[in-house]
Amino acid sequence: MHALSTALFLLGTAASPARAEAKGIVVRLEPGGEVVSQAPVVTLTPASGAPVSVTLNDDGQPPDVAASDGRWAAVAFAEGSAFSVGVQVGSEQHDAGEVTWSSSASARDLVLTLTWGGVTALASSPAGAPGEGGPTADPGTTAPAASTASTTPSTAAALDPVLWGGVGAGVLCLLVGLGLAVRNARPPLKPVNLERIPEPPILGPGTPTLHRGLSVWTVPPHLRDRLTEGLVRTMACHHRVLVCLPEGAPCPSTLGGPAYFTRDATIRRLEDHLVDMVERPGLPITALWVVDAPANPQLTAFADILEPDIGGIVLATTAPDGRTPDVTVLEVDGSLQLQTRRGAIELVEGATGLARA
Repeated sequence: MHALSTALFLLGTAASPARAEAKGIVVRLEPGGEVVSQAPVVTLTPASGAPVSVTLNDDGQPPDVAASDGRWAAVAFAEGSAFSVGVQVGSEQHDAGEVTWSSSASARDLVLTLTWGGVTALASSPAGAPGEGGPTADPGTTAPAASTASTTPSTAAALDPVLWGGVGAGVLCLLVGLGLAVRNARPPLKPVNLERIPEPPILGPGTPTLHRGLSVWTVPPHLRDRLTEGLVRTMACHHRVLVCLPEGAPCPSTLGGPAYFTRDATIRRLEDHLVDMVERPGLPITALWVVDAPANPQLTAFADILEPDIGGIVLATTAPDGRTPDVTVLEVDGSLQLQTRRGAIELVEGATGLARA
């Protein structure tokens, strides 16, 4: 639903003659549990040409879905298909790396996630978006008399960008409303208007906290089940845990939590389970998704369903295309070792999970 809404919004806005050479990019920022009180500014710098900056909004106006839900969005118009991404949140400036779309992509999404280590960026092209260069009427061509009545309205609409913009915005609002009604049976949770005391990294500097953001870990297949059990036990010490396991993977045992598991990895079902947990009192919630080779759109969708105060770990045997894992798990002399952006961490395993050696 979000992809279709994005496509229709871009269809309505891209008709403006002043933006004929630039393509729209729907930019969204997921706060990852941190209260963002000032409008973020995103700067897209192409390989050649001038950078483009856009200020994101959380006012419920398209492409933002719901006002004051802590998620920010706006549309940027930029030429090119590859950009370096910079994000300013208040006084902090973050380098989110580089993103690339196919030159033929007619609709482009950029999802930014504010995480424990900065800002991550994921680029995607929504499926089902309208193609470029759609049919338009040739002013020098006269339609046959028998079909004049049926073709005149569509021809006028194709030639009138104001009409296209109005139609696109109107349909977008209708679809966004329908999407919210179908996707969530409850209103979106508003962030608490207090600054949260951050949780420490789960296993030391270079590893994530569990209350915000989504991190990607890679692990060799022969270590996956061993690491899964150790992670679940560690996460369940101070959190309730939703664990998504692939078919055939053994279910780990753990104290604490409680921890729940499912083998249904569809995003809608995972969101339903998180909603059920949110509506019950208890420890903070976190999520662990064990998967062979996640695709970038799956990661975007998974990050999207995490509430502002829920963090998650994706444990994969193969990293997604174009994304460097946040943590790489190795076995050194029989012990588990984490390779992070801040160095290596040696682990010891015990009844309550993993700990630094």
